[in-house]
Amino acid sequence: MTIRTSGIMFLLLTLLSASAWAQGSGRVQRPRMTEGRAEFLKELQLTDEQKKEMLSIRFQAQKQFIAQRAAIATARLELRQLFRAPSPDQSAIEKKVKEVSELRTKASLARIGQLFSFRKILTPEQRSKVRDRIGQALRTRRIGEMRKRLPGPEIRERIKERMERFKEFDPFER
Repeated sequence: MTIRTSGIMFLLLTLLSASAWAQGSGRVQRPRMTEGRAEFLKELQLTDEQKKEMLSIRFQAQKQFIAQRAAIATARLELRQLFRAPSPDQSAIEKKVKEVSELRTKASLARIGQLFSFRKILTPEQRSKVRDRIGQALRTRRIGEMRKRLPGPEIRERIKERMERFKEFDPFER
């Protein structure tokens, strides 16, 4: 091998390994707990007993969520298989869609049950603080979403122009 060829090979291997390292494992790491959330939990002044009960509820809910998510994924996979059949059976597909829907409903109800379990543990003052924090978060989120949705002045002008052009449009006229 010449020096030029080995240099090119070295450069190529370096680039490939750098891109593989940059991509990582493919798993997305969720933050454990933000500072604001940790401060809020301190502000709630939970007792050791409340913390213990909440951890227990959360653990059971996570186990249940994993099982439910697996059941939903399996049912959706089976549904996809039914659609791919050479001659799909409409009644079987409808039955599977209802099954997926029921599984998702059960999962939603389980999350609501978890929230009510948490609620039972909290004192009225703590519940009031949580309610205020959730309201504040929702207002902040809505304002942020509205800002994202509002088009700029140039886009609004283009929308008005297009609306004027299609005012007289009749889809049934040739």
